[in-house]
Amino acid sequence: MRKLFLSFFTTVLTCLLSSCSFIVPEPSPQNTITQISTSSAFFSGVYDGFVSVDELKMFGNIGIGIFDACDGEMVLFNGNIYQIKSDGKVYRPDGNQHIPFANVVDFKPQKQIQLTQRCNYRMLKEKIDSLADKNLITVILIKGKFRQMKTRSVPAQKKPYPHFKDIVKHQSEFNMKDIEGYIIGIRLPAYGGGIFAPGYHLHFLSSDYTKGGHVLEFEMTHGIVALQNCDRFYMILPSDNSNFNKADLCKD
Repeated sequence: MRKLFLSFFTTVLTCLLSSCSFIVPEPSPQNTITQISTSSAFFSGVYDGFVSVDELKMFGNIGIGIFDACDGEMVLFNGNIYQIKSDGKVYRPDGNQHIPFANVVDFKPQKQIQLTQRCNYRMLKEKIDSLADKNLITVILIKGKFRQMKTRSVPAQKKPYPHFKDIVKHQSEFNMKDIEGYIIGIRLPAYGGGIFAPGYHLHFLSSDYTKGGHVLEFEMTHGIVALQNCDRFYMILPSDNSNFNKADLCKD
C-alpha cells in the first residue's frame, strides 16, 4: 500500500509540474543598477562593510562607493576597484576588503556626446539634465582633460561612528591642475527619499591611476560624456548587521 501511495503521489506531482511554467529571471538584467545598503543608513553612521570587493565586481564594471569604516572613496572602473584614501593616494584594495555603500552597473552607454568647449560642474549638470530621462537613474562616464579638478576623501573612522556630516568637516581636499582622467558617477532622481540621495554623485580617477576622490568642482577643457539610463534598481541590505537593524532610517 505504501509503495502504491508513493507511486500515485509521484505521478500526480509530475503532472502538476508539467502543467506549470516557472519564470526564471535573468541574473543581471540589462540597465540594472545595484546598490549596497541605503543612503539613510550610510549617512546616519552605518559604515560596516558587508559586501567584499570581489563580490561587488560581480554586479558591474563601473561604479562608486566608499570603504569599510569610511576608509577612502571607492571607484570601480573597467572591472577594477580603486581606493582613494585621505592621504590622496590611490590603492588597489584586497579582494576581501568590504564595502558598506556603493552603486555599480554593467555599463552599456546609450548616449554619447563630445564636449569641445570649457565646462564646469554646473554646466555639465545642465547638459546631462537636458539629455537624461528625468525620473530614471543615469550612470555617467566621462573621459576628459581638466584644467582644474578638486576632489575630497575622508579618513577612516572608529566606533562609535559619527554622523557623516561630521566626518566631512575633517575631509582632505585635493587640487589638481592640467590633468587627464575619468569621472564616474550617477545622477539620482528626486523621489529617492532615504533609499538613495537625489542629485549628482561623481568620483574622479586620473588616467595614470594615481589621483582621485569624490568630485567637488572641476573645469574641463574637452571630453567625451557617455550616459546610460537605468530602469531597474537592485538593492542589497545587510542581513546580520546590528547597527543597521537598530538605525533610525526614517530621518531624511
